[in-house]
Amino acid sequence: MHAAGRLAFPLFLFLMIEGIRHTGNMIKYLSRMAVFAVISEVPFDLCFFGKIWYPEKQNTLFTLTVCLAVLILIKRLYETDRMTVGWKTVLSVPVITAGCVLAEVLHFDYGALAVAAAVLMYAFSNKNIAGYCAGTAVLMLGDLSEAFAFLTVPLVALYNGQRGRGHKYFFYVFYPAHIMILWLIKLMLRA
Repeated sequence: MHAAGRLAFPLFLFLMIEGIRHTGNMIKYLSRMAVFAVISEVPFDLCFFGKIWYPEKQNTLFTLTVCLAVLILIKRLYETDRMTVGWKTVLSVPVITAGCVLAEVLHFDYGALAVAAAVLMYAFSNKNIAGYCAGTAVLMLGDLSEAFAFLTVPLVALYNGQRGRGHKYFFYVFYPAHIMILWLIKLMLRA
C-alpha cells in the first residue's frame, strides 16, 4: 500500500501544474485546494495518528496548496514585462524559500522537497517527462520508496494535453473520502 501511495503524489503535482496552465481563475483554484485541505485534515489525522487533531503532520492537500501558491506567484512574476528574466529568477528564490520553510515548519507531507519538486516540474513543464522525472527524483531525496513513482512515467507520457471529461470535484472529494474509508477499515480490523 505504501508503494501504491508513492505513485500518487508526483501525479498530483503533474495534474496541479496542468491545472495552473488551464485554469481561468487562480484564486478560485487555490481557495478550492485550501478548503479541501482543511476538510481532509480530520480524516487524515484519524487514519494515520488515531486523533482528531495531530499538529505534527499535515495532509497532502496542504502540501499541494503551498506548492500551488508558490507556483502561482512565480507564474505572476514571469508574466510581468517590467523586469528581465534574471530579476524574475532572483525574485523567485525568496518565494520558493518561503514555500519550503512553510512546508517544513507546518509539517506538511513531503515538506520542502515537495515545493522543490513542484518548482522543477513547473519549470520544465514544456518537457513533460523531463520535468516530471526531475521532480520525482527530488522526492526520492526524502524517501527512496518514491522510486515507485517512476512507474507512472508512461501515464504522463501518454497525456495528450487535453482536459478530461467533467468530474472536477471528484478527486477533491475522493482524497478525504478514501482516507476516511481506510480509517473505518482500520477500526473494523482492530475490533
